[in-house]
Amino acid sequence: MTLIDVHTHLFNHAHLPVEAIGRRFLLYSLHTDPIVAAAGGRAFAKLVDQIAVLNEDPSHAQLIDALIKAKTWSQVQRALLLLTPHRRSPALREAIELYGAQRPQGDEPADDREKPPKPCSQDGNIERFLLLMTLQSGAMPRRLLAEYGPQRVPALIVHLMMDMDEGYRCDGAMPETALTPKQRVDELVEMGLAYKGRLAGFVPFDPRRPDALELVHYGLARGMVGVKVYPPMGYYPADSRYSARLNALYAYCEQEGVPVVSHTSPCGFEALPSYGLYAAPEGWRAVLKDYPKLRLCLAHAGSGDHRNYPSIQDNPAKPTEHPVHYPGWYNAAKDWDAQVYARQVLELCADFDNVYTDLSYLTQLSEEGTKRDTLRKTMRDNLVYLFKDPRLGRVMQTRLMFGSDWHMPAAVGHAASNLKVFEDMFEHQALSPFRDAFFGGNALRFLNLNEVRGRVQRTGDAMDEMLTYWEGLKP
Repeated sequence: MTLIDVHTHLFNHAHLPVEAIGRRFLLYSLHTDPIVAAAGGRAFAKLVDQIAVLNEDPSHAQLIDALIKAKTWSQVQRALLLLTPHRRSPALREAIELYGAQRPQGDEPADDREKPPKPCSQDGNIERFLLLMTLQSGAMPRRLLAEYGPQRVPALIVHLMMDMDEGYRCDGAMPETALTPKQRVDELVEMGLAYKGRLAGFVPFDPRRPDALELVHYGLARGMVGVKVYPPMGYYPADSRYSARLNALYAYCEQEGVPVVSHTSPCGFEALPSYGLYAAPEGWRAVLKDYPKLRLCLAHAGSGDHRNYPSIQDNPAKPTEHPVHYPGWYNAAKDWDAQVYARQVLELCADFDNVYTDLSYLTQLSEEGTKRDTLRKTMRDNLVYLFKDPRLGRVMQTRLMFGSDWHMPAAVGHAASNLKVFEDMFEHQALSPFRDAFFGGNALRFLNLNEVRGRVQRTGDAMDEMLTYWEGLKP
């Protein structure tokens, strides 16, 4: 069996608008005053930078281990105070104190006033996530491979870049990041070359960026294998506001066989409240009618179980009282109706021959808790039910792929356990004949790696070694 993790992320904090993310977290999740949120965002960015300086210090590894286990800000704060050499570093001590002064204490908003909805991504995990991101880029794959362990090392790890710059604009201004978009691509290409083909990257695309398609061409010419789009930053797959750039991307990728991955969970790393709903899978149907041969992965297969606030999708400042429930893989598939994202994903896979999906970030299946065993049974029963379905069974057999969504917060520390959950499920007699396809064979067809060499313009022994490794992978 060729094991492929088709959905990971290996970029670090230098690729993200940390200050803008911190500001929006304080504003929407903790409901601070906008002026305080702006100051807090700057303070948090300084804290992240100072933690990143510790990469060569033994305390950094200890801090990362503690952050993986942390669930609340209080636990994050305790880890910062106990496991960083802040007493030896005035700048770090100042950063901890400055952010602590701007952030309301505790794990909930400080007052009892009416609270508007917050983005799915903007819970307490966002602070932990950004601090976890202080690992050096080269350390990301080492940590992921260590989590899998020597007996389960994937033959290929597919990592997806994300472009959050436009999504976190503030008053029309682009947020600051440590690296330019092309520098981010270059950094991850070099990381891939160092691993001699074990890593394959997807370049990001945001249709609001004027040079978005140029960045795609740059990444593919440097050795990236596909394109990642992320609608929860604030755009639809077939968004009339950006139709020229979107259509140019789809036409090129369809013609050249370049795979595209899109987020399709009703939640996710939302730029603003309810923006996860930009990712509704059915939004891709109009695209696929125009580009029916587009090689597309609808990532997360609609996801497990979420709530969101659809009435404020176009007006994030307007709160609603009650979220809408979006059931998914943690609920019985036989009860899914046409509005369920998971159902929409599978219907698109059935209607278009080049549409795939992955089961990534179903993290509750590997977390400790009283619901875990029930969720695992429901998930396995769903797989058995769908694999036997007269219409959708073919989709499940040939287009369903394994992924982890590492290093999203709840996935870090669980790579091996997540794999084991799905290995156990595919021991079922109804699923075992399709085990090799799920864990790698379907991904190899989707990735279309044999066509990458024709797009790459970079030469050299390291590039040739990487391309040769990809071309030699077999199901």
